[in-house]
Amino acid sequence: GFWGRPFGPIATLKQAGATFEIKTPEEAKKGIGFAVPFATFPQGFSLSQTSAITHTLGVQLGLIGSGSPEESAVANQLMNDTADVFSELTDGKPDERLSKWFEYFGGKLGGQGYFQGDNAGAVDFNLYAVMWTLAKKKEAGKCTGVEVPANLTAWVSKMEANAVVATMIAETVILPPSFI
Repeated sequence: GFWGRPFGPIATLKQAGATFEIKTPEEAKKGIGFAVPFATFPQGFSLSQTSAITHTLGVQLGLIGSGSPEESAVANQLMNDTADVFSELTDGKPDERLSKWFEYFGGKLGGQGYFQGDNAGAVDFNLYAVMWTLAKKKEAGKCTGVEVPANLTAWVSKMEANAVVATMIAETVILPPSFI
């Protein structure tokens, strides 16, 4: 198996210590979305799309910075940016373009330890899946010209030391080799 796009939402749930159940796609309510992941929330509504799910979980579980409307909006933007760069990375966009994405994320991170606070949060978990994928592509001799700012490289090391990330990566890969 592999985590795939649900890595961010599942890591967010685990970081918060939330109780949740993973079901098969066949068990999902009909009409939620086109493709997994899907999530049904305790309030009864359902979502698809990794960014929407992770953002909503982050808000509900207190893993979006201070939780202010402004930080929530910034988190929403970063979640969507993460989805965009993940698609571009897996679609094989040019290294120069990918480098610009990582420069952008490095700028958003700045000198902070994490994207929105003192601890890993929803944005961090979503972006970590992208950075893991980039590392695997580089190991496979792809994306060799992609440059990652030093602060983002240091952040990856912090994320790899996170207990949730370390446990999930020890269980299985984010993407199988055929997607790298």
